[in-house]
Amino acid sequence: MYARQPTTVSLWSSTTTFRTVVYLVSALLVGAIGTQLIVSFVTRSPPAMVAWHLFNFDGDSTVPTWVASVLWLSCSIGIVLHIALLRQQPATKVAPQWYLLAAVSTILSIDEVARIHESVGGTGIKMLLGDFGGAFYWGWVIAGMAFTAVIGAICLPFLWALPPNTRYRFMTAGFVFLSGALGCEMIAASIHETEGAGAPYRLVTMLEETLEFCGVGLFLVAIHQHLEQQLPVLSTARGGRIQTSADNSL
Repeated sequence: MYARQPTTVSLWSSTTTFRTVVYLVSALLVGAIGTQLIVSFVTRSPPAMVAWHLFNFDGDSTVPTWVASVLWLSCSIGIVLHIALLRQQPATKVAPQWYLLAAVSTILSIDEVARIHESVGGTGIKMLLGDFGGAFYWGWVIAGMAFTAVIGAICLPFLWALPPNTRYRFMTAGFVFLSGALGCEMIAASIHETEGAGAPYRLVTMLEETLEFCGVGLFLVAIHQHLEQQLPVLSTARGGRIQTSADNSL
């Protein structure tokens, strides 16, 4: 009798995930910049305006909005898969922060389409604290900073318990995302208050959305890489059998 060495063949590698994210973000940028140039310098015909609206980074119910929603939902699905695989290993305890990250990813997926942060966060802050100007012209940013601080405090011990590669990838993804979602958003708010939605505002908004896309994309890739490196990976052996290789971990 011999010990079987399982052969793992990833059906969808993290490299493929990374390339898919790069292609998506690049296509959205080309669409947004291209349609903006067309309506600014070529024509404002109905078809051109429809195309501009579809790729507008600052609009609702647009292609970038739906892509961002799908990316966040994919992160949530990846984390849920992570949890399900961990629960199959009796000796492994699932950290509660995994459930929190899945919930936050799902909420952000819904928020991309429903714009809950603008309607609830912005209105709530104005009712409680009044109107602000400058970087806090949009009151929801204050709620976003408080939300980020709470989630960060809860997840900090969890992050330090993760494998180093996963920890640094998660932190990098969070930094990139928050640089856009909060940093660039505050700059855009100041510009919008003083100059309106002109060219500088649109440029900062495009940078903001690009950073957000890169952040969530890096998070999705980091989740996939963690699944590949730390958890059982469904694979297909040459003999046609489904096998797994397990490693107890976070």
